Amino acid sequence: TPLAAIKTEVQLCQLQLGEERGAVMLDRIAQRVDRASHTVSQLLTLARLDPEQPLALRRLCLDSLLSEALADTAHLADQRGLTLALDAREGVYISGCEESLAILLRNLLINAFRYAVAGTTVAIQLLAGECVQLQIANECSPLSKQEFSRICERFYRAPGAVGQGSGLGLSIVARVARQHGARLSVGPRDDHGGFRVSLEFPAP
Repeated sequence: TPLAAIKTEVQLCQLQLGEERGAVMLDRIAQRVDRASHTVSQLLTLARLDPEQPLALRRLCLDSLLSEALADTAHLADQRGLTLALDAREGVYISGCEESLAILLRNLLINAFRYAVAGTTVAIQLLAGECVQLQIANECSPLSKQEFSRICERFYRAPGAVGQGSGLGLSIVARVARQHGARLSVGPRDDHGGFRVSLEFPAP
């Protein structure tokens, strides 16, 4: 892609340039290219999730999909020294689209790992009863009620948010949840703050 080509040119310049000031400038350019690439990827994902196009649903094992998503994203937790507290029941089935749910789970986990305070615990819980409930919570900078009310809007990023996020991850999660008839809610992890996202899927 054009952005990948730009990133390659920047990396070549970084290898050949020894002057400190220029190296810092190239590093900033590389970070901006990475962020642009991430935004484009998320926009393409959002475009594929056409709300008017009905999904081809089938019976899926949600705990297996969660395990796969964790395997794909756990390195992000390792990089930040995070501990995972996983409480997931086995054999939890829902009616859904595997590709869309994989995107939803990856976005939730990446979001939880990226914005958690380094060295803290991310709690993941999957329960089944009258409905199937998935909760993911982390310890992060406290958010206001207004910020929680806007957190799922497209391109919204809480003030002070760091990293290459584009403000589309939770918007994509919200769209996939609607397509599956799931109830999405966000709020503080506990009385001390943090972030918790909860999804309730109808039983299959």
